Amino acid sequence: MLVEASGVNGTGKAARVDGYSVAGKTGTTRKIENGKYSTNKYIASYVGFAPSSNPRFIAAIRVDEPTKSKTGGKVAAPIFQNSSIGIKRFSNVS
Repeated sequence: MLVEASGVNGTGKAARVDGYSVAGKTGTTRKIENGKYSTNKYIASYVGFAPSSNPRFIAAIRVDEPTKSKTGGKVAAPIFQNSSIGIKRFSNVS
């Protein structure tokens, strides 16, 4: 389910940008090794867009085998947040 990253309890909360409406979906995938799901190798992702009411940009963030955490909300969403802050600052997208 694609949701606006404005709630405090959602997995995409790390994608929030103050004063800017963004929306997206987190993802956490176990990698395949020798035909089976790995128990310790993951892909973390976040696909989002902004502004959520009238999208002007979209970004897909994918981190292969993250080391400190494995979830899209903790690994990829903050990257999307930083990108959104930069786009908001240097463009006419509001």
